Amino acid sequence: MIRKKKLWGAVILLGIPLLLLGGYYWWGYSREETITSGETTRRYRIHLPLSRQGKEKIPLVVILHGYGDHPRFLEWYSGFSSKADKEKFAVVYPYGTAGKADSALSWNAGFCCASALANNIDDVAFIKKVISDAMEKNNLDKTRVYIGGFSNGAMMAGLFADESPGTVAAAGMVSASVGGQSPGSPEYLKFKSLVSPVPVILFHGEKDVAVPYEGGVNKYYRIPALASFESFKASVSFWINQNQCRKEDDRKLANGVEMRTASDCRGGTEVVAISVPDRGHIWFGSLIETLIYGQIKGVSATDEMWNFFQKYPRNVDLMNLGV
Repeated sequence: MIRKKKLWGAVILLGIPLLLLGGYYWWGYSREETITSGETTRRYRIHLPLSRQGKEKIPLVVILHGYGDHPRFLEWYSGFSSKADKEKFAVVYPYGTAGKADSALSWNAGFCCASALANNIDDVAFIKKVISDAMEKNNLDKTRVYIGGFSNGAMMAGLFADESPGTVAAAGMVSASVGGQSPGSPEYLKFKSLVSPVPVILFHGEKDVAVPYEGGVNKYYRIPALASFESFKASVSFWINQNQCRKEDDRKLANGVEMRTASDCRGGTEVVAISVPDRGHIWFGSLIETLIYGQIKGVSATDEMWNFFQKYPRNVDLMNLGV
């Protein structure tokens, strides 16, 4: 009996702080904001770095969740808010939309995915509103706005960068594609030609079956809401061609990771593509990768993305305007 009491005492002593810490990271570490986009009330989460001094202007990073994912989970497993605390930038995690027949959150990236695509949701306009709202409320640096995402969210990040010249300085995409065919549609759609160049960094697992590395129909639990996708190679070529890059360099990194860099591009931009062997549809370098595979491949999408973003302290259009 005494041992049981001691055990329960230990559980309580350890459990209460853990619950409080978990509650803080779930509700207090970042906060919810509500805005109106079109005629719809929508939400986003925002995290401001704990190290911020006064009202100094800091960069903003927009990170978009994948289909069926959630901003809170993305914040947790990507570690972007933790990165923001160390590097002193703000992060927003907007919410996609759900439909009556499909409760999973999704984005309308033009060819994918789910209810957001079916209902023709204007997510480009929504993300613009998120950026504007975050800027107004938190005194952020409008010349240093970046966007990234995972899966359907990464496709949305690419579409936003494609269709919103002058808004973001660089974009990062994990497990994405630049085109595809939605279920039941005869049209095979791709992003439009860029109005202005944008630096991009892309990541993809060679064992991805949700957005197949070699292209084709998703095989992830045969979810009908997803699509048939362009290959990673075709996606990389799209950005290289659109940015009119003249030089390319391929390198082998540790653990079989391959990096393709296209430079000497229009507007001083570049395209970086990282292929990760023996990995599937996952945010690289996250706790989830460790739980599934036992270890990471040495690639942190969060670290690499932020390092890439820092190389572009101003939007190309703003630089050309002398702002």
